[in-house]
Amino acid sequence: MSRHLHLDLVGGVAGDMLLGLWIELGVPAESLQALSARLGLSEIEVTAERVSRSSLAATHVTVRVRGQRLRGETAKITL
Repeated sequence: MSRHLHLDLVGGVAGDMLLGLWIELGVPAESLQALSARLGLSEIEVTAERVSRSSLAATHVTVRVRGQRLRGETAKITL
């Protein structure tokens, strides 16, 4: 039995949403997290977490450069 996934991306697709879809379809999150190291991009960090908003659940994937803050994220300062 073969499997087929058809994506009709007339308006494009967001990369983080596509990565989340792959995880939902069974690709281990660890393999995506290790991908940047295999590509020689050790400064790239990929994290995945299950989220629930309203009545919808999904996998939220974040791709960022280590040491850089996310948009809207504030710095934590300890005195």
